[in-house]
Amino acid sequence: PYGACFDQSNNLWVTDDAEELLEFSAKDLKKLPTAPSAKATITSSSFIDIVGCTFDRHGNLWLADLDNNSLDKISAKQLKAGSGDITPAVIITDSAEMSGAYPGFVTFDKAGNLWTDGRDDNELFKFSASQLTSGGDKTATVVLMGGGSLGDPGQIGFDGHGNLWVTSY
Repeated sequence: PYGACFDQSNNLWVTDDAEELLEFSAKDLKKLPTAPSAKATITSSSFIDIVGCTFDRHGNLWLADLDNNSLDKISAKQLKAGSGDITPAVIITDSAEMSGAYPGFVTFDKAGNLWTDGRDDNELFKFSASQLTSGGDKTATVVLMGGGSLGDPGQIGFDGHGNLWVTSY
């Protein structure tokens, strides 16, 4: 497994090195340490190296596709359909700034803006909530440049006060 996140029903979603998105039910997770079986397995021919995942407030799952330099949205409707090969509802790229940055992790701030790391560029990128409604080439509304403690950013997240926290490799 690479990335993991929980949906609103406390089901666990995991990205893995086989380019699959796996769902484990909250009910089955209560049976640990017995290894649960995946409730659903979602694949896509567009996935190259999905790593981080997070849910937006509408129940859509967002993935960082590292080697694709993209952010992929799997809609709540697609998730409810269960296992299968899908085409992401939205694929966002940023050829101007994020190209070659290799996004690995994603998170949302309180305003619904999507943030991602740029692992190889030592940068953080913010895409406004309004940019997330359609796919294609988007320009990040904020780019935080690395250096010092922001070198090789990894997992990112906001605390309850709105502060952005970033791990470093």
